[in-house]
Amino acid sequence: MNHYTLVMKKFNILLLFSLLIVVFTLTQCLKLDDPVPSEPEKTSELEISSDFNWSTNRQVELKLEGIPGAVDNQKTLIVRNGSKVFLKQLYNINQNLQQTIIVPAHIQELTMQFGNFSKTFGEISSAIEYSFVPEVEELSK
Repeated sequence: MNHYTLVMKKFNILLLFSLLIVVFTLTQCLKLDDPVPSEPEKTSELEISSDFNWSTNRQVELKLEGIPGAVDNQKTLIVRNGSKVFLKQLYNINQNLQQTIIVPAHIQELTMQFGNFSKTFGEISSAIEYSFVPEVEELSK
């Protein structure tokens, strides 16, 4: 083998190796398509389901059954969660009451207070029902 052929072989190998390095480098720098959609830049671009509930509050129906025929006994009725009061009004125990209360959606417990009487309702849904009429057990003969 002559010297010229040997130099050309080394040159070709070096050229091939250099081309591989260039191709490898360029392909690593190419930005590939991102399969995750980009986040909208404006709120008007958001896609929101039509049944999404935007409200952070919910309605709770308070239904109280008074004691029919009882003597007028008006006291302050308070419905609260901790120190946050959602309803405060005079209530007569011989009357029925149906009142809608707006509470934050995360509230799961409400306390009703009427004078010295207090009752806590846990895991509330859309309604709270309570009767002031005492349950009386029948006497056996």
